[in-house]
Amino acid sequence: MIISELDLIFPIYHWTPKKIKVHMFLSYLAYLFLSLIYNEAKKADDDISLETVLSHLSPINIIYLTDGKKTKKVISTKDETGMKILKYLNLERFQ
Repeated sequence: MIISELDLIFPIYHWTPKKIKVHMFLSYLAYLFLSLIYNEAKKADDDISLETVLSHLSPINIIYLTDGKKTKKVISTKDETGMKILKYLNLERFQ
């Protein structure tokens, strides 16, 4: 199941100034992280946009395979653009 950005948005109601400030700070922080990810992903594929960057990264899977005491981590994706981003950012090194 792929979760789009719009599925994560729902009305949040805050009335106190402190909660409003915290909510705005976290929203701004999330936007900054998304912008950083987008800037790096854009270097891997020029066709990517700020709106589509999460849909290309969400199919990336991290799978842990265990066999007794040995554990192996496999990072994979079926999305072609996601694979370009994985290779550009050299995320395979974390396996």
